[in-house]
Formats: sequence, C-alpha cells, structure tokens
Amino acid sequence: MKSNEPPFPKKSQIIELPTDGPTCSHGPMLKIVDQTSRSFHYACSAFRDKGECEKQDLYQSNTLRNWSSEDILGISQSDRAYCYTCDCLFSLSLSGQKHEVHEYRKNLSDNLLGMPSYLLKPLENSKAHAQYFFSLDTLNRLYSIIQKLSVDYVICIGSPRLHDFIQLQHIHRGQLLDSYLLDMDIRLFLSSTSLLTI
Repeated sequence: MKSNEPPFPKKSQIIELPTDGPTCSHGPMLKIVDQTSRSFHYACSAFRDKGECEKQDLYQSNTLRNWSSEDILGISQSDRAYCYTCDCLFSLSLSGQKHEVHEYRKNLSDNLLGMPSYLLKPLENSKAHAQYFFSLDTLNRLYSIIQKLSVDYVICIGSPRLHDFIQLQHIHRGQLLDSYLLDMDIRLFLSSTSLLTI
C-alpha cells in the first residue's frame, strides 16, 4: 500500500523538540515549522498522523476490561478466549455474551498466551505501526545469526514475533539468549518484565 505522503518532512519544514511544548500520552510532541509561511503545529512524536494518536488514546480509555495473561492463566483453557473485534482477552463463561457476535478465538493454550504475536493479527496501518511478524524460516536465520554474535540479551524493537521466538527458545528449550520487547502495540499482553509499551 503506497502513500502519496513523502516519508520525510518537506524541505521547507523544520522539526523541533521544544522543552516547553505540549505532550500526549506518547511523550513530548514535535513542533513542525513551515519555513515559507512561518506557521507551525505540534505532532505526536510516535505517530505520523495526528488522528492515529487520538485514536490510540481513545482506544486505551474505552476498551472492555482486558484480562492480563496472568489472570487468564488462572481459568481453564476451554474458557479462555481472545476477541479480535475488541482486542481483548476474556473468559467465555463470564463475558462470552458481550462477544458472541464478534470474531474471536477460544480454547487458548498456555503456550499460545505466552506468545501473543502468534495470536494477534498484525496492525494494518503501516504508517503508525511498523511491526515485523517474521516467518519461521526468517526467525530461525535471525536466531542463528544472533547466537553466532555471542550475545546474551536482545532488545526487540517493534518485532514481537522475534521476541516470542527468543522467549520460546529461552524458556522451553533452556537456551541462554534472552530478550526484551519495546513496542507501541497496546494489545500485547506480556508481563512488564519482558515488555515495555510506549
């Protein structure tokens, strides 16, 4: 999907990060100054489109109660579900009626809950969310390269599938390599010891 919008600011624009500028839930906003007209506006530093930031804020405040993976592990596998319409984990017996006309997946295993990138659908707006859901072949190649570098820890930025793959190797196969995920996707339901959403 191609956009008519250039990937970088126009040559007649200057981008500043003022210390006294406004902020949004993603942090300080950028000041974009048009050199020709001398007009300016503020934009979210995380999202290119202003509407995306507002949607994200609205989404965070209006979602149904989103169960943490720890909460949902406490109920039987056959009662666990994920609603793709609402983007939330839920218990079929407690909240099933709210989601009965929605698209959802039920009978979630412990392993699947531990690897949310295999459960979630990729976000569609590539301008706002640059996520990488690598194929299994690519994951194996990346993992092999990382192992050859003899590193102990990997910070995965916008790559939840790589993080899940490394965690799978670390937890279930006893590999020493570990990872931490930095991502803006608020749908990810990992613990704060392995995920930071911004």
